[in-house]
Amino acid sequence: MPLQKPSGRALRIAMAAVGVTALAVLAQRAGWLDSGPPDRPGRAWVWTADDPRDVRPRTFFLARDFELERIPDTAVAQVLGDPEYLLWINGERAGSGRYHAHAPLDVFDVAQLLRVGSNRVVLELRSAVGSGAATLAILDGAGVPLVETGSGWRILPATWRDVLDAPDPLPRAAEAAVLGRSPFGRWGNAGPGPRRPLFRDVVLPESLQRAGRYRLPLESGRFVPLPPRDTGRPSLGPLVEFDFGRPVAGYLVLRLRDSEKQVSAGLLRFGFSPSDGSGWQPDVVAVAAGGRAQWHDVEPRRFRYVEVAGLDGLQSAAVVPVDPKQFGALLPFGSEEGLLGIVPPTARLPVEVEIWKRLQERERVELEPGEAPAAGLRRGGGARIRRRTRGRDEPRSPQSARAPSRPAEPEREPAPTPPPASPPAGPGPESPPPTRG
Repeated sequence: MPLQKPSGRALRIAMAAVGVTALAVLAQRAGWLDSGPPDRPGRAWVWTADDPRDVRPRTFFLARDFELERIPDTAVAQVLGDPEYLLWINGERAGSGRYHAHAPLDVFDVAQLLRVGSNRVVLELRSAVGSGAATLAILDGAGVPLVETGSGWRILPATWRDVLDAPDPLPRAAEAAVLGRSPFGRWGNAGPGPRRPLFRDVVLPESLQRAGRYRLPLESGRFVPLPPRDTGRPSLGPLVEFDFGRPVAGYLVLRLRDSEKQVSAGLLRFGFSPSDGSGWQPDVVAVAAGGRAQWHDVEPRRFRYVEVAGLDGLQSAAVVPVDPKQFGALLPFGSEEGLLGIVPPTARLPVEVEIWKRLQERERVELEPGEAPAAGLRRGGGARIRRRTRGRDEPRSPQSARAPSRPAEPEREPAPTPPPASPPAGPGPESPPPTRG
């Protein structure tokens, strides 16, 4: 399948968007915008102190220890992470989410995750463009903070998984930078939203549902069985489509080999029918730590097929199934409305451009100036979480409510190539494609 080179206009739009974000953060840090001093009352928004003009993907842990003499009857975590976060308390995943415009704070009742003595709270944060912001407060029944973002939070590499609930104190590390306090930036003065169930309360007791088949669209394009074990197997390839055999509902988990890269990124597209290679527009950018064996999605989805592009060391895909009755309570409450209600045009992020560039080099496709684009990737298509505002009691998800991005049609294997008039020397076109891994 030939790949279409991203247009120069799409790249310019993406770079302009990143530039505006970087300038806004720089202006905030330089005091050009009136957010008040970092120590004034209000919810603190934090991130790393790195240069916001660095648009490389980034993932890290934001951690803090705190002491409790007794476990309160009520303890509520109010959290928001932009672009996305996973909340860990004493080594257990409490919840997760992805930021959407005008989103309220995610609220979780975490009293059952606390303990007498030392407690550890960790925010796992990811950004496809390097910059972002996060805020967290755990409040008792009287609204008094047990712990909240501000000074004293440590920035640690996301490869240190032992940090989630280690008995030893946190290692010495750089402290998080306080960007500002609410009302701040595009997050404004976000208030708490409806309470969400804990991760432990929505995950079904059954084991992971593993994809049964996969195919390599850049090679044979034919689905083959996925080997049952990942140990010792090399990466499947730079563009892989997984088939779960039937529609599934839950959190996607990608199994990865250890990578020398500190951070790697890939593009994901979900659907209910096999990809036909046209209009390739990703649903999300997956940012993974190089030393972690798994990548976990922060939002549940309904799908049967998932296509993964550009993620290093990809070995397999599985789904953590969730209770269908709880599915609607896990969905975001934001929207994708832009300034004055105008949705901005879709544009490729810099990491998307880099991924497609690598795929084109593998495919050895070069588009000459003025040449008509090859069938395949749509010009100017970029990653966007396509969401709409959901009512409080709406049970269905945007993923399941909307029609799939690809038309549903019966899966068909490629038509066999007719044999040549005379047998050729060596393997012929009827030879079965090699099974990777």
